[in-house]
Amino acid sequence: MRQTRLLLLFTLCLLSIFAGWAQNNVAPMTAGKVFVKIGDTEATAPVKLTNYGKSEVKSIEYTLCYMDTQNCDGPFKMDFDTPLADGETRLVNIPIKAGSTYGMVDVLFHITSVNNSYNETSVPFTYITRCTVNKLPHKRVLLEDYTALWCQWCPVGMVATEALVREHPDDAVAIAIHKGDKLASATAYQNGMLTDYAPTLPSLWCARKNKIAGYDGTSMFENEKSEVTYMNIDVEACWDETGNDINVTTKVEPCMTPDAGNTYAIGYVLTASGLKNDKWLQQANYSDYMSDNYKDAPPEMDFFRDPSNYVGDNYYVKGYTFNHVAIESQGIRYGIANSLTGDFVPNEIKTHATTFNNINQYNLIQDRNKLEVVAILFDTKNDRIENVAKCHITVPEQEFTMNFDVCDWATLYTDRPYIVPQGVATYQINAQGDVEMVTDGTGANVSIAANTPMLLKGQKGNTYTFKYTDTSNTIVNTALRGSIQDEHTTTGNTALTDNDVYYYKLVYDDSRAQAGFYWAEENGAPFDNKAGKCYLVLPRKTVNAARLQGFELDDATVTSIKQIGTTTSATRHTFEVNGRKVQNATTPGLYIVNGKKTAIK
Repeated sequence: MRQTRLLLLFTLCLLSIFAGWAQNNVAPMTAGKVFVKIGDTEATAPVKLTNYGKSEVKSIEYTLCYMDTQNCDGPFKMDFDTPLADGETRLVNIPIKAGSTYGMVDVLFHITSVNNSYNETSVPFTYITRCTVNKLPHKRVLLEDYTALWCQWCPVGMVATEALVREHPDDAVAIAIHKGDKLASATAYQNGMLTDYAPTLPSLWCARKNKIAGYDGTSMFENEKSEVTYMNIDVEACWDETGNDINVTTKVEPCMTPDAGNTYAIGYVLTASGLKNDKWLQQANYSDYMSDNYKDAPPEMDFFRDPSNYVGDNYYVKGYTFNHVAIESQGIRYGIANSLTGDFVPNEIKTHATTFNNINQYNLIQDRNKLEVVAILFDTKNDRIENVAKCHITVPEQEFTMNFDVCDWATLYTDRPYIVPQGVATYQINAQGDVEMVTDGTGANVSIAANTPMLLKGQKGNTYTFKYTDTSNTIVNTALRGSIQDEHTTTGNTALTDNDVYYYKLVYDDSRAQAGFYWAEENGAPFDNKAGKCYLVLPRKTVNAARLQGFELDDATVTSIKQIGTTTSATRHTFEVNGRKVQNATTPGLYIVNGKKTAIK
């Protein structure tokens, strides 16, 4: 395939010499890869067309041949509202079929006629590589601006950077690295970065491939943006409970299998924006920035063209707001070693976590709300920037609510310890499917450990507030399992396979009289569990036969109720069969006393 495309390129170059002989002559340029999300009904492929003929082109006809099925569609006609002039190259969108299976398929795009006449070009076709994926790749571009207060020409790089960020807020990721001034950080950009990338200033790099000269980096940005990546990257950051450390989690998800042998790593930069101090004087050149050389500069140049901002014989400005300033970095040269290991499989996420410690040490930071974490994905085999992501830093939630709007029962799974509010009882389920009370909902200081699957009982129609905490005081031993993200159910035991267990889901729809745990799939097969919810895993050998396909959470099922944790044999605990604790059982009826059914007459 590669040899074919190289031959196409060589042949197209020859057209510039001989194409003038033809009257109707349109050649397509190499199209490259087009990503299509599976399930889409149609996609478009951008293809550049060049008119090498003597006549302006009002229409073309073309066919599409799909190499996987060997089927060809067409001819299709495309009319140009504005004719394609002699020698003009224009980008057009060609509709193609979407794929039904993952992978790459070549589609032959063949221009058969021009202006209803035979296409006289030597190579009237090109290949479109259709890539069918589960998630479309999002390519972002890293901009690294090496700058300094003492550099009078550095405002040009600052203007170019800010303009690209404004114009491409979702795709441009900027970092400003100060050199030898009051905004420089000793903990950012080590390992010879300043020496290699900024021997002189200004020095604005686009993805560490090319330097942007002048105030307009659009073309270089767009060229880098157009380069294909298979690797999606996203980053999240959150303050810890002390408010002094930042916990960072990065997820890398390939939408297709990377090239053979490719290896990757992640590097990080903590940046601060909104930095302003009238004592920070940025060297500039008013007379030059007011000249015609900068008459077409973006509006970010206006600050440096305003005489009221200048001091010191118009060679310094004050009051400028500095953004994206590098504060601290990790693995900034090649990425953190072993941050991403193993094979990369399409649609499988690899996760890496790190922490920026002791943020209070950085006096340069003025507004914590304007801190960002940048995660850089390095292709370590080819020594290049593959992709990049950024995020603001969030404050951990102190509480959350649960609404028991459908029934009295719910499940909960979270990665942080929490305090159970009064009025909500907690339960565990043993390997036989017996539902056991853990706490009765009357206590005020019941706390559950992180990553503990819990069955909860409140009152239908009520909303309860749960508060996060740092500790837990409740012992739980349950056959329930849970997940923070949507994921397929698993046994949680390496000695057990899916064929050794049944999977049950808490169901409380109108089709059942009572909420309960039932098979979500035929024969108790695995199913997709929702984030923050729990499911029940029971070994086929031990499950109670009466509860094989599921059971209701009613008075007959919740019989093995017992208080777990601080209960002692000398303490008498009495509950009604619905789980409500009572002080003295005086009314005749059935009660649960220290875990055993007792009839009061």
